Amino acid sequence: MVSRSVRDGMQLVFELLPDAVILVDRQGRIVQVNAQTEVLFGCAPGELLNQSVEMLIPERFRQQHAKDRQGYVLQPTKRLMGQRDRELWGRRKDGGEFLADVAIGPLFLEEMEKEPLILAIIRDITEYGRRRDQRVFAERAITRLLIESDSFDGAIPGVLREVCQVLDWDVGAIWLVDEAANVLRCAGFWHSPAVTVAEFEDISRRITFNPGIGLPGRVWSSRQPAWIQNVVLDSNFPRAPFAAKDGLHGAFGFPILIQDHVFGVMEFFSREIRKPDEVLLQMFGAVGNQIGLFVQRKLAEEAAERERKELKRMNDLMMGREERILELKNEVNNLLKEMGKPLKYQV
Repeated sequence: MVSRSVRDGMQLVFELLPDAVILVDRQGRIVQVNAQTEVLFGCAPGELLNQSVEMLIPERFRQQHAKDRQGYVLQPTKRLMGQRDRELWGRRKDGGEFLADVAIGPLFLEEMEKEPLILAIIRDITEYGRRRDQRVFAERAITRLLIESDSFDGAIPGVLREVCQVLDWDVGAIWLVDEAANVLRCAGFWHSPAVTVAEFEDISRRITFNPGIGLPGRVWSSRQPAWIQNVVLDSNFPRAPFAAKDGLHGAFGFPILIQDHVFGVMEFFSREIRKPDEVLLQMFGAVGNQIGLFVQRKLAEEAAERERKELKRMNDLMMGREERILELKNEVNNLLKEMGKPLKYQV
């Protein structure tokens, strides 16, 4: 039994934590929680005390959880649960479920002798799971588009649309490098039907970017994805007045790489101010390489097709030349025949 003074001291610490904290005994009974736990599971103050911890788990998982818990108390160690090995789900009082990230470990107290309590820290990661699923879906959609498209120009509108619709971005654009002028030019623009961005689209289609200038230019220079929480306040975003007028704020961009060469840049915008998402940037770094491989393959196919057509043209010229020579030989033979002289050519 934990003394009141010890329990009160731990409660002060637990209440400082932003996540739900649950203290469970070896029999699986809840002996202490913080206010965040009661909020997360939709319970009244004190309602969870002395209840089985399995009540916080969807019914379909309870039997297995009880077995796992009994095995854990025999050899308690610190560990992270969920995400890496399997998904964990919590159940609220109203029956609603949420994806959970759980860290557990033994808590040894002198008055408990050799029987530790089990401390669990729980976080609702439903939004993380939703975004993870969105990213997977977007990657698959982009891969499908690239496989099904006959050309780069045919694939890009679909890529812009899929990224915006699946990942909840409002505007997408692609910029291609003009090697001769050493600038980026807008080669495609898509926006959600729910937004009006006429002025931003117009300036994007007319403006060009040098290396390092604007979001496309800085991605071009660094050859790395980049994120801007609010383009309206960014000192290196020349289109800021137009973005502000059309209500655009958060943005990210990534390069389309062919080996180490930047072929182009894709950028996306949101009406919301968005904090950097490193996982998303890493994903689109890989997507940029994937699109680059697609472009490289299509360029090789186009070069091969041009070579095939040139060879055919040359072959046709040679065939036409031989046919004309044969015609001339026949004309000479016919003329000699009319003159009663021996034929000159064997045809």
